[in-house]
Amino acid sequence: MTLLTLHKDTDQRPGKPRNCSPHPLPGNPPPGHTDKAGKSGQAGRTGKAPRPETAGQTPPAGTAAQPRTAGAGAKTPPHADTAQAPADGETGTALPAPATAETLPDGEAATALAPTAVGQAPRSGTHSKTPPPGENRQTSLSGDTATGPPATAARAATAATAAGTAGTAGTAGTAGTAGTAGTAAQTLLPRAGGETLPAGNAGTFLQAKTAQQTQTLTAGQTRQAPPPAEAGTPAQAPPPGADGKTLPTSAEETGETGEDWQVPPGGADARADVAGELSALLFTSTSARTAGTAAAPDSDSDSDSDRADGEGGEAGSEGDGHARWRALISRPEFRYVPDLSHAERTALSYRRLRLVNQAADPAQLARDPGRLAALHEWTGFIDGGLCTLTSIHYNLFLGSLIDHQDPDTPRDLSDYTALRSTGTFLCTELDHGNDAAALKTTAHHDPETGGFILNTPTPGAAKFMPNTSTTGGPKTGVVAARLIAGGKDHGIFLFLTPLSDSHGHLPGITVRPLPASNGPAVDHCLTTFENVPLPRTALLEADHGRLTPEGTLTSTLGNPRKRFLHSINRVTTGKLCMSAGCLGMARAALAIATAHAHTRHTSGPRRGQRIPLAHHRTHHGRLLEKIATAYALTFLHRNVLAQWKNHTPHNRTETERLIAITKGWITWQARDITTESRERCGAQGLFPHNGITDLTHNIEGGITAEGDNLVIWTKAAAEMILNHPTPTPPPPPTPHPNNPNNPNNHEQNQPTNPGPPTHPHPADTNPADTDPAQHSLTDLNFLYTLLTHTETLWHTRARTALRQGPTHNPLARWNHAAPHALNMITAHAQRQTAHAFLTTLTHTTHQPTKTLLTHLAHLYLLTQLTPHTGDLLALGHLTPHHIHTLPTTHNHTIQTLQPHMQTLTHAFNLPHPYLTHNPLTHP
Repeated sequence: MTLLTLHKDTDQRPGKPRNCSPHPLPGNPPPGHTDKAGKSGQAGRTGKAPRPETAGQTPPAGTAAQPRTAGAGAKTPPHADTAQAPADGETGTALPAPATAETLPDGEAATALAPTAVGQAPRSGTHSKTPPPGENRQTSLSGDTATGPPATAARAATAATAAGTAGTAGTAGTAGTAGTAGTAAQTLLPRAGGETLPAGNAGTFLQAKTAQQTQTLTAGQTRQAPPPAEAGTPAQAPPPGADGKTLPTSAEETGETGEDWQVPPGGADARADVAGELSALLFTSTSARTAGTAAAPDSDSDSDSDRADGEGGEAGSEGDGHARWRALISRPEFRYVPDLSHAERTALSYRRLRLVNQAADPAQLARDPGRLAALHEWTGFIDGGLCTLTSIHYNLFLGSLIDHQDPDTPRDLSDYTALRSTGTFLCTELDHGNDAAALKTTAHHDPETGGFILNTPTPGAAKFMPNTSTTGGPKTGVVAARLIAGGKDHGIFLFLTPLSDSHGHLPGITVRPLPASNGPAVDHCLTTFENVPLPRTALLEADHGRLTPEGTLTSTLGNPRKRFLHSINRVTTGKLCMSAGCLGMARAALAIATAHAHTRHTSGPRRGQRIPLAHHRTHHGRLLEKIATAYALTFLHRNVLAQWKNHTPHNRTETERLIAITKGWITWQARDITTESRERCGAQGLFPHNGITDLTHNIEGGITAEGDNLVIWTKAAAEMILNHPTPTPPPPPTPHPNNPNNPNNHEQNQPTNPGPPTHPHPADTNPADTDPAQHSLTDLNFLYTLLTHTETLWHTRARTALRQGPTHNPLARWNHAAPHALNMITAHAQRQTAHAFLTTLTHTTHQPTKTLLTHLAHLYLLTQLTPHTGDLLALGHLTPHHIHTLPTTHNHTIQTLQPHMQTLTHAFNLPHPYLTHNPLTHP
């Protein structure tokens, strides 16, 4: 067989956008690309479909095998979900696949796509030097160690830490099956001669030449790729096929690109750099990101900002302490310990709490909502009990004391900052949960001593679920009770109350342990008080309420309910902490499930063939939707957290409402993510030792803690119906001044195709003001506008239902509007999340990362809009053509992202020990 080898000069310089649709990802071809001669594929000639090599044929000894690619004439099955090969004796077109052999760090199990060391026995059905008869042969891609260019060394090192591998150098030849571009499986063999990279060389990925891409072709039939759609051309209804079915009309819909797959310059370095950039975006505060000061999440360059003294700025991820907490949970003391009883696991969480306390200034931690939230993100998936304890001690207890400090006579907090006494928070009662404003515990002012007498007047007034046992050492509580002074009930205030010492519970305090729950292992109890004396200093006072020595209350707030809400204002920060903890659990579950999908093998389409679960669309499609959601939720949390840290008295109420909506949205979505991740791990995901099944139970606690989701959403819905204007489509986010895609930043022609935009539309072409038929489902701003229309629709329905409800029955009137109102809150949360995602895109200056995130945002928007398409079509915001092409567009977006699953989850930057000791990440 005579082979014809052509060399192609690829012009893909960093930062130069290509006029193609959709935008190319690292490892994906840009469709519609033409060479200087104006022909698709090879320069100056028509590409030929490669003929598969015969079974058993290998490259000559000592010859470096080149990646086989498909020319312009290669035919790509439009809906091939998994790698497939022709039957025995048949011939077929071998299609290239992106280099997806990203592996786990040294010490962890390599994926099926990773090279095996010489002398290592390949797994049965996974590595084969001789493919079965008739199976297409693909040549190898060389593996290089990622070092990264100097300008991006920090991020590349971060990504190498998160996604490092140990591979073989110059592996010779791959054997596998061919499928659609971007999904075909590749199985690598050891390099002849036994040359391998030393163990521990992190960041080794598969890499293809790009400066002069070598293409191996044979004579055969040619087929021209469909021409790209002209810019600005309205979408036309696709022609019916011969079989009566509707056929796709463009390369964007079919996945056929007419161009060879290419790795961007740097190959492994580029992929490592993208993972590092993604980590920086995920774990950098919004204020730092918008200021253009993002730093790698594990960078120690500004570690002084997170010193024990708590001083320092917020630039980079260290501003919220992500690197510090990640390093802490990487220690052996935080590894999973099996076969512990509930009491033993609870005691372990208290011991770990002391390690947390040693890692930072406790008082500064309590003052900083960003660092508190970051602490929850990293401890939640490691130890749900620890996450709960940190939230109670640092936020609810210590934070309440700090918020009520008298600057003239500051309270001594040393016992609590040194954990000589652990803090707890006692508000909810057995009979009063979501209606905590009606609680019954009393604190009577004693005029003779100036102190107070604490009592539980009824069995239903017992404090429900606080961690008040003696496990973990002495405890002190902040107790919510009604202040009775001068015979008058002044409403609910907080009282500092010692509960136990080294000898046990103090007189007058009765604690009954509750049965173990399915959630975090915490010592939940019922606690009652009987004539417990408290000193005058026990009352936590501030401007919202001060008691004179004579027993007269002075307050800037005349409403007892407002005074109560001010007293427990730490619940708002607690909502952010609960959201953060559940968000960290969701990302951990996805990282485990994605690793499992690439290391767990199942039967392939051929006899004896074994392929990773990740090659099946039914498997990776569900995970990718959840990965896109996890990214979106993370950006939303960063955005809302920044708003809370910078809120003013003028916008405090609106910000608190947004935090409540965010808490409900994130925790509910996190539960869905962990449930899906557990299911994708099969029966093995049911065992706590494998790190997933407990996450869902822990998230259930977050859904209820700091305000039950449904209750706080109902409150937010009522406020928005009565006091919030009907939303109108706002202009898209403003591009970052350093963004290379800012049209004011350079003179390069921006893409004018219907693919996902890299910068917002000008104000005079807002999608809300134009005919929907002129917009494509690949237009992110159009999709965002559709979410705004959805929110407006439900807002209008809710207000109409409220007006039409019974006029003399407030509850019945609200019930008439409530279902519509909750749908409005859902749409509002979806729009806020999409806005945070698009805002992140506008401030992303690294073009490969921006391209990957654009496709991920596209998937998120399509997934969120799908349930609303009926209403949008009925109201004229979508056309029948949009509805017809939506499934294909959604499917193609998943196909585009599938090769990058591991890069996306490597950016979650989970500690190596956590993944290494998780059995699900091993083959």
